[in-house]
Amino acid sequence: MSWNYQIIKHGDEDFRLHEVHKDESGRVHSWTANAELTGTSMHDIHSQLKRMLNDVQRRHVLKIEDLPQSENEEDTHSADTTS
Repeated sequence: MSWNYQIIKHGDEDFRLHEVHKDESGRVHSWTANAELTGTSMHDIHSQLKRMLNDVQRRHVLKIEDLPQSENEEDTHSADTTS
């Protein structure tokens, strides 16, 4: 088995980047329920990926313990890793 990132089109203007898992013959057998990226077009996804790559190359790594505690844990991760 193998996996890679692939865009899955959900409707007319809803593109989402997912992890796609394939069997030995290369056929898709599963994908992540939550998209890694979403956009309204292929261009939108491409632009986001370019920005992500640029940011990763230019910025330092953050340490989770140095970040403030999140007030909204549904949208962001917090330093609490006990769950």
